[in-house]
Amino acid sequence: MIDEKVKILGISGSPRDGATAYCVQKALATAEGVGGVITEYLSLGEKIIHRCDHCNVCREYYKEHPFCIEYYCKQKDDMQSIVTNFLGADGYIIGSPVYNTSVTGVLKNFFDRTLPLKYFASKMLRYRVGTALAVGGG
Repeated sequence: MIDEKVKILGISGSPRDGATAYCVQKALATAEGVGGVITEYLSLGEKIIHRCDHCNVCREYYKEHPFCIEYYCKQKDDMQSIVTNFLGADGYIIGSPVYNTSVTGVLKNFFDRTLPLKYFASKMLRYRVGTALAVGGG
């Protein structure tokens, strides 16, 4: 009998520790209650994530290194460690407060900076599942 656990990564895209963090952590706690699930929480508000300037250096890098399975971006910030956690999960709960009918800037930067995953990890991500939480204030 194989006793494998499913890992769910919860990501708060809020720059502050508040309602979005609470909602993501509550969703993770509920997921753990299902059984066979382990969770990890990550707050992007504490991370330095530069914006993607679509320089295509990553695309050229993976053309030259077609069998590389590590995250490469010319920008050096917290994305390298975030992507390691991201690729280690089987599913995702991603939350953001609603900022001007959109996600926060830090979450948008995170999404944009996952571009290198297209070149080396697209098949790795094929059967992963995710959900989104939009948290509105009053």
